[in-house]
Amino acid sequence: MRRAAAVLVLALAATGCASQGGGDAGDGSPACGDAVILAASSMSAPLGHIAKQSDGATTCPREITVSTGSSTALAAQIIEGAPADVFVSASSEPVQDLLDRGLVKGSPVVLGINTASIMVSKDFPRSADIEGVGALARVDATVGVCVPTAPCGAAADSVLASAGLTRRKVADTEAATASDLVAKIVSGEIDAGIVFTSDCRVSRNMKATSCVPIPAAGNVRLPVVAARLVNSPAAEAVMVRLAGTSFVTLLHDVYGLDTPS
Repeated sequence: MRRAAAVLVLALAATGCASQGGGDAGDGSPACGDAVILAASSMSAPLGHIAKQSDGATTCPREITVSTGSSTALAAQIIEGAPADVFVSASSEPVQDLLDRGLVKGSPVVLGINTASIMVSKDFPRSADIEGVGALARVDATVGVCVPTAPCGAAADSVLASAGLTRRKVADTEAATASDLVAKIVSGEIDAGIVFTSDCRVSRNMKATSCVPIPAAGNVRLPVVAARLVNSPAAEAVMVRLAGTSFVTLLHDVYGLDTPS
């Protein structure tokens, strides 16, 4: 997995950050309609800022609909013909799959680099005892991870392996998506879990959970990648917004993603 991710990141770094074309996409002309973004659930909150930039009348796109889920599952839906203009993935592999099948228009864009963190429920009385990944195996806590096929699950497996652990030894439950896992922790259904740092930032800022950072040596670095799926002014306009300095800065400053190198 790491080798494939590295290959795609290098390819994207060489192609630059924004799609070209669609010169009249932002003039509010009738040629520019609505746009649908299929996105990793971990990107739900950041993409809400993108959607709010459309006013339904004069902007391009006029309206943006964001539908979220597991990146792997969404890529499979796109392959099966699910209608979408832009795909935002929590890792490079789903986008690489679409590239290999000729389903991506233009060059994908790396928006930022996500890492993993430990999220702890505010209701867990021994939260102070969870000081790192190793503690998840020692502390009497109900721990969750994403399913292995989801990027958040693959990230958890990598983090656990770096600590000499496995999901079988640590995890009591699995979630289909990052947002499902976060919801279980926020509600107190489980005590802790390994999630994306972006998700941890959102819930921490809402004072719904606490976050325990994972040192870089034992962490992962997953590129968040956007890919255009159709040739249209609306899709072009979405890619321009995603690759823009303001959104990339938002991902870094608010949601904790590292900026693309």
